[in-house]
Amino acid sequence: MLEKVRILLTEENREAAKQAERLAGRLRAEGLEAEEIRISGEKAEGSGTPGDRPGEILPAEQAEGELWITDCPEAARRLAGENCRILLYLTEKSRALPLGEYPYAVESLEGIGAEELEGIWRRLTGEPWEILHTERLIVREQREEDLDSLYEIYAHPDMTAYMEGLSADRQEERERLTSYIRTVYPLYGFGLWMLEKREPEKGEKGGRPEQGGGMASDGQPEQGGEMASDGQPELAGECIGRAGFFWREEAAVPELGFAIRKTEQKKGYCLEACRAILKYGFEELDFSEVQALTRPGNRAAEAVLARLGFQRAGITEADGAPAARWLLRRNR
Repeated sequence: MLEKVRILLTEENREAAKQAERLAGRLRAEGLEAEEIRISGEKAEGSGTPGDRPGEILPAEQAEGELWITDCPEAARRLAGENCRILLYLTEKSRALPLGEYPYAVESLEGIGAEELEGIWRRLTGEPWEILHTERLIVREQREEDLDSLYEIYAHPDMTAYMEGLSADRQEERERLTSYIRTVYPLYGFGLWMLEKREPEKGEKGGRPEQGGGMASDGQPEQGGEMASDGQPELAGECIGRAGFFWREEAAVPELGFAIRKTEQKKGYCLEACRAILKYGFEELDFSEVQALTRPGNRAAEAVLARLGFQRAGITEADGAPAARWLLRRNR
């Protein structure tokens, strides 16, 4: 996790300096260590938390959990090493830098907080974002190490009755997953997320399944709310499916999609995840409407969408075949 933010602005700008000071104060108030650094001659002087001693910062001191906000990446690397994580502060001079090397940049330091910087740091380090927690699940971004879990999720023939499966070529699927992680999440701020079992936190109810059912993506049923038939305890950290939003080509609104591993169906996981994800979409992503599509005859999927509050909205075409369109609007 992000442990410290260092703010290094080299351009003489009184307003920027004030913004840096206010940002450092906000971050400390949120419990995140922050330090303003000024370049003076050959040395860097710190003006951070009480007890910091001004002086040159050596590369060996660069912590894995640090993020640098700077208008001069060269100076930051000189102080912290070539692999330091940088959020570029845009000035007339820094705008001339090859922005492809700096995927995250800001024009102002106002309104930035610890949560936003934690997200940027995770993007730069390749750490997946945790989107939300439900009673039994962590909903998080996918990572390359999830490939084996994905093949397990889609292994049963029923899983591809109403949706596309994975490539038979694992290397091809690995490249597809890597590309998805590196492009879709940063571009849209959402996508299809992994569903991972979690340990109940202290004081939470543990292991109680939600009554009702869900579906796997385009309609695999997940009825009932009983516990696992073998009576074995759930394994925290186990990936049991994925769910989230995506943009279908030429669609006007985002689409809900999800898949639950065959052996984990009939436990209420799908409804538990999708209800929380839809709430997140409306409240955090500011969606006004979400669609879902089902193939003809997929009555299990239709029943699940109805339980989630979707309304049937006619017939459309998806991937060259007819599909029923369902819509869910945000309640204001």
